[in-house]
Amino acid sequence: MIAAILIATTCLCGEAPERANDFFWENDRTGFRAYGPGDPHKWSGIDVFNKATTNNFVVHLLREPGKHGNWHKNVKGLGMDDYAVGPGRGVGGVAFRKDGKWLSDYGNWVAYRIHTNCEERCAFELDYKLPIGGTMTLGIVLEKGRSFFTEAVTFSKDAPIEGVEVGVGLDLSAEREHAGDLFVDEKKLMVSLFEKPHNREGEEGSMMSAIFAMPGMGGVALADGPEGAKMIMTEPLKHHGTALLVCAGADWTEAGRFRDAKAWHAYVRKTQGWYESGKTKLASGF
Repeated sequence: MIAAILIATTCLCGEAPERANDFFWENDRTGFRAYGPGDPHKWSGIDVFNKATTNNFVVHLLREPGKHGNWHKNVKGLGMDDYAVGPGRGVGGVAFRKDGKWLSDYGNWVAYRIHTNCEERCAFELDYKLPIGGTMTLGIVLEKGRSFFTEAVTFSKDAPIEGVEVGVGLDLSAEREHAGDLFVDEKKLMVSLFEKPHNREGEEGSMMSAIFAMPGMGGVALADGPEGAKMIMTEPLKHHGTALLVCAGADWTEAGRFRDAKAWHAYVRKTQGWYESGKTKLASGF
C-alpha cells in the first residue's frame, strides 16, 4: 500500500512501511500495533507500546526505525516497546475454535481503511485473510484520554463461519512475562492484569492490560485460549454480522496514572461501568 502522509494529532493511526508495514494506533496515553505483511513472523496478536508522554511517540519509533536506539528500553523517559507478543494474542488479538479444536492462526493484516485521524479519535479497519476462507475485519476506535480501544469483529459473507467460535484474548503467559496480579470477573466478562515489574535497567515500571465485553453482547463467556490467553468467547456462530464487540487496553506505571493493581483494576471496572450506564457511547468514527 502507498503510505499516507501523517499529520501529528493527539489520536493517530497509520501504516509504517519502514517497519515491515506495521499498522499502529496511539493517543495521549498508550499505543498499539498490528504486525504488517512485511513481517516474517506472521504474528496476529496485538502489541502494546508504553508511553509517558502525551505527544505522538509510536509513530516515530515505527516510521524512524534505528533513529531512537533500542526501543525495547525506555527511550529518553518517553516510553518503549516492553510487551512480548510472539505467537500469543497480546491485547485484543483474535482466535478461532471449532469442534473443540483451535484453528490455525491467521497471520498479519492484508488491507486497511482509515476513517478518522484527529485530536479526539482515530478509527480504522484492518482486514485479515482466514485459513478457513474469507476475510475477518477488525473495526477499531481509540479516543483521547482513554487507555482502551473498542474492537468490533466482523466477517465477509464468503467466510465459512457457521459453527466457529470466535474469541478476543488477553495474554496471561508467564513465559512471555505476562503474569502478576490478575482480576477476573466471569459475570462481567472482564479480565484485568497488573504485571510484575521486570526489574531490569531501562525496563522500569509495570505494564497493565485488560479486556472486557461491551454491554449487550449475548452468548459470550470467558474461556482459556491458546498460548496462555484468556478469551472472551462466543458460542458457535450461526450467521454473519458483528460477532464480538469488546474493549481492550493497556497502560504503564511510569506514566503516573496507575501505580498499583488496585488502582488499575478499579479503572477497568469503572470504564466498563461507563458503557453499561449509557453515559459513554460506543466510540464511532466510521
